[in-house]
Amino acid sequence: MLEMTMIISTLRPVTLALAVLVASAAPVWAEPSPETSARCVQEGLNALGFNAGTADGILGSGTKTAFDNYKASQTGLIDKYPLADFTIVPICLYLSREAAANGKKVALADAVAREAEAFFIININPDAAFSLSLLRRDGTQIPSQGKVEPFKFNGKDVRLWRTSYAEVAGAEQFCLLPARGWVIQDESGKKYGVGCQQFDPVLFTGLGFVASWNVVAGEPDAQ
Repeated sequence: MLEMTMIISTLRPVTLALAVLVASAAPVWAEPSPETSARCVQEGLNALGFNAGTADGILGSGTKTAFDNYKASQTGLIDKYPLADFTIVPICLYLSREAAANGKKVALADAVAREAEAFFIININPDAAFSLSLLRRDGTQIPSQGKVEPFKFNGKDVRLWRTSYAEVAGAEQFCLLPARGWVIQDESGKKYGVGCQQFDPVLFTGLGFVASWNVVAGEPDAQ
């Protein structure tokens, strides 16, 4: 594990893109109720000092203005998120985490976290076999019961990985390990036995993320 950790700490031959999954293409599973998630968002904004008014579960103009003001104060992926029914789960979890870092509790966040699922679209050679690994900041692996299943995205056959949010809440890297005889090749032609991407499970519970690895037949280059 130590050798693998040393490699993946610097290696990221992967293209990551944000994808809005329309209703006809989105994965279907049980998830927190929209009202609970919306109230969580409102509680989170209020806890962080952005007035969303009463936490009534209605995404009205006051809540949207408060969220826009919050996004204007931030950088990173959260500023790509619109406030809508399909994003309220990750926004709830994100705001509650930020509130906790400031010593404040968002009461509804635990209920949302228990029911939320994280998912990730994997775009690679359809013939390639692979395994996945989730790592904490210190490089230790998080055992996962996540499922990988065939999925159709924009007319293309890809893989969909999904698991419970609670299972992966402590992960910071998402890694793909091709099976023997397969490697990840970067734009310069170098071949690797593993490819990793920074991973924030909070932000993978609503919008879909597409990770594209160029997986080809071969053996890894000497490191």
